[in-house]
Amino acid sequence: MTTRADVVVVGAGLGGLACAADLAGRGAGVIVLERHGLVGGYASSFTRGSFTFDVSQHSVGGLSEGQSFWQLLDRLGVATALEVVRPARLATMITPDGVLEIPNDRDGCMEVLASTSPGEEPALRKLLETCAAIHRDTVAGALDSDMRRLIRGMRLAGDRTFENVLQESITSPRLRRALASPWVLLGLPPSRASFSWFAKVLATTYVEGAGHIVGGGQALSDAIAARARDLGVEIRTGEGALHICLENGRVASVETQKEEHIETRTVVAGVDPWSLAELLDGEQDLEPVGEPSLSMIAMYMGLGSDPGSLGMAEGTTFIQGSGDAEKAYRHSLQGKVDEADLVLSNPSPLDGGYAPDGKSMVHAVALVNGRPWFDLDASAYVKRKRQATTALMTRLERLYPGIGEAVEVKETATPRTMYGFTRNHIGAVYGLAQTLAQSGSKRPGPSSSIPGLFRTGAWVLPGGGYSAATLSGLLTGREVARHLELEAATPRPSRDEASFHLAIFYEDTDTDGLTYHVSYLRFFDRARTEMFMQLSKERDIPLPRAVVTRIDVTYHHPSTLGDAVRIHTRARFESDFRVVFEQEAVLERDGTTLAEATTDMAFVDPEGNPVPCPVREALEID
Repeated sequence: MTTRADVVVVGAGLGGLACAADLAGRGAGVIVLERHGLVGGYASSFTRGSFTFDVSQHSVGGLSEGQSFWQLLDRLGVATALEVVRPARLATMITPDGVLEIPNDRDGCMEVLASTSPGEEPALRKLLETCAAIHRDTVAGALDSDMRRLIRGMRLAGDRTFENVLQESITSPRLRRALASPWVLLGLPPSRASFSWFAKVLATTYVEGAGHIVGGGQALSDAIAARARDLGVEIRTGEGALHICLENGRVASVETQKEEHIETRTVVAGVDPWSLAELLDGEQDLEPVGEPSLSMIAMYMGLGSDPGSLGMAEGTTFIQGSGDAEKAYRHSLQGKVDEADLVLSNPSPLDGGYAPDGKSMVHAVALVNGRPWFDLDASAYVKRKRQATTALMTRLERLYPGIGEAVEVKETATPRTMYGFTRNHIGAVYGLAQTLAQSGSKRPGPSSSIPGLFRTGAWVLPGGGYSAATLSGLLTGREVARHLELEAATPRPSRDEASFHLAIFYEDTDTDGLTYHVSYLRFFDRARTEMFMQLSKERDIPLPRAVVTRIDVTYHHPSTLGDAVRIHTRARFESDFRVVFEQEAVLERDGTTLAEATTDMAFVDPEGNPVPCPVREALEID
């Protein structure tokens, strides 16, 4: 059986669902394939007896009207479809220094954090304001293609770890520990986490505050799926993709697990790089894969009583082991759940749907290195899982005496459980780790090296977590819309403008922070390649094969990190076989000429023989 679709989305996580809904809203015909019986990936739930458990988190930042995550959901048309409860308390922190109860509002949060080190309040306020600005500008800049805002956010973040920033701005060890507590929400300690990503976590917690979606992550996923179906998307649960088929190096169709072929020239893969390689059957290599994030040990408990009677706070509690995020991270790498930092969620007071009256659901998580769990045979695996469960319960019993007797239902999930549920490599929960080398502009984007193949979700830009995965879906939808030339897509600069836009990244600069002169050769080449790619796509012909025979560059003015640059390109043919490109690089903000280049190119066949340019007419008109 064969059907056809404009786009096939593989995987119905938040990224895949958001991308499908976005593309359907632009007029594309979309089919979503999901091997699991439910949509949502980590944003889903399961039941055991009379209890319902969220697979992952319970409180989400930026959900109030006008805030960052709300804006994404509003863009998808689902913001008003969700019921959100805003708890009075953002989090409770149990630390060696004592217990901190963090209010769920900006001023209250600032007051409590500042109370740990009163003299540091100005520095604390400045740091959190910087985090909010980074988050606000990078999200808005990425979503709306606003290069000025995106670059401004990148400049504020810089190429720094969060540890670098803490050392520069906060002197109190106690306040540093408090600010580092949410490291478990991104899976890296301050010394390894990029400041740009840690800033997002702090902005969506300490600044924006958190909300609880009634019905949990499953309610969020179901709302986006319902919106997608209303727009005409066909979502097939229980039917995954078996193979992405290529013809002449580009996407041609998808074979499903039910032996159906879906003809399509565009696939969006919401899966990890290893799963994607399997779907391609090694037909073509993708980009190198980096470092996966940590996985987790999660213990889901249905209690026959109110957790408050045990002394447990509602909402989220961060339970520190040593009080040192760096040491806690090492314990996670070593699998020492008896010493690692824990996150305990108690959403039942906020949402009565998790348990029958008089009962409750709680959820404890410790991050661990997933890799060792996949080297165990069956008996060793059962033994280690039992040890981890015992260690978690022992710690909770010390903090909340009587919790063990209150448990009516208990289930422990390991990295192998996470892998079986999501197929994420070694059960990674945040996709690629948000290190300096894998964060921001250095993270893989939606496009791939295979024409017609795109990616979305936690493994690509911007990263993992509910809001980031949703944003990834919208960013991928925009790229696919450009590829399909949908009317509602954000337009590229037209060829009439003959312009190509870019920003100066760290990799483009020299030791003095100025754009290295050789970088302009790459910029000019990208602009020429963009023209060829657009023309070949419009005419459905292979990319012209052209070689550079001469290039002259004149440099006029320096540029530096974060500058927005536009490349103007004009073509002048000297014969059917030879073209001269005249190019100019200018600053976006004021039109200052940075560099000019004249490039002679010759069109050749695969053997190197001269051939006429197949797009000469279009280039000359432009």
